[in-house]
Amino acid sequence: MHARLAAALDEPDERALHVARATIEPDEEIAAALEEAADRSGRRHAAKEAVELAAQAVRLTPPGQIDALRRRAVAHAVLVGQSGDTTEACAMLRRLAEETPEGAERSRVLLSLAGLSAYDLIPICEEALAHADEAGRPRALFALSGARWSVGDFAEAARLIDEAVPLAEASGDRRVLAFALYSRGWMQWSHGGGVPEELLRRAIALLPPTELRPILESHPEHMLATILLTAAEYERARPLLERQLRLAQEHGDERIVSELLAELGYLEARIGHVSRAEELVEAALDLARQLQEPAAVGWAQY
Repeated sequence: MHARLAAALDEPDERALHVARATIEPDEEIAAALEEAADRSGRRHAAKEAVELAAQAVRLTPPGQIDALRRRAVAHAVLVGQSGDTTEACAMLRRLAEETPEGAERSRVLLSLAGLSAYDLIPICEEALAHADEAGRPRALFALSGARWSVGDFAEAARLIDEAVPLAEASGDRRVLAFALYSRGWMQWSHGGGVPEELLRRAIALLPPTELRPILESHPEHMLATILLTAAEYERARPLLERQLRLAQEHGDERIVSELLAELGYLEARIGHVSRAEELVEAALDLARQLQEPAAVGWAQY
């Protein structure tokens, strides 16, 4: 039945899922296609579909493909966490970390765990840093900085970011460098150091929004727009928010669309355009409710 359904479908991710359900024996070609499909579904916030696609990718990976199997197992666990079951996701990642040999691969698994765990965050990041190789050290420093920041150790968090920035620059890892600059800018703003426009503009230049998953999640341009909005720099914030909204709409990231509509509604309210503000916030709320995203509903109501 699933094979017949797959042959009749045009939508690639749905077709991949039915191919997987019709396949019994491991098959690397099918597993690779499922891995890509899970990534696309994750970008669309299609959580249930993404989790099944990722699980099927793990199931159909040939046993000898150790690196691919680990990578897909980590991606599956992360998607389980993003779907709301962080307890199970963290348990999966802890098991994977224990099974992974010491070194760079274990560091990468631990950093994925750090991205989901609410407990023991500092020890997890410290262990990830201890196992990191030269290429992975900037990302591990970045993660540990965030963990230190979360417990109020602001001076150590800043020191770790300042250590990460030149290492990321030397390594050529644009993504880690962008987020290190982003975090340093946030620290500057949070401690009354003014709008960190130079730092965030550097980060924006390094990180095209289409590189993120999901699209625009925690993008430095969005952060700059939010800071300008908070600083009452409304006309400077507007074009950034409107550009982010267009990008989110083009890429079908409806949760981010809802968030940006709410922010634009706040902007319009602050400059006295009450009717327009109400329209934007109502659109944000409607979309958040359709997505069944409590956090997005709360943001729009706020």
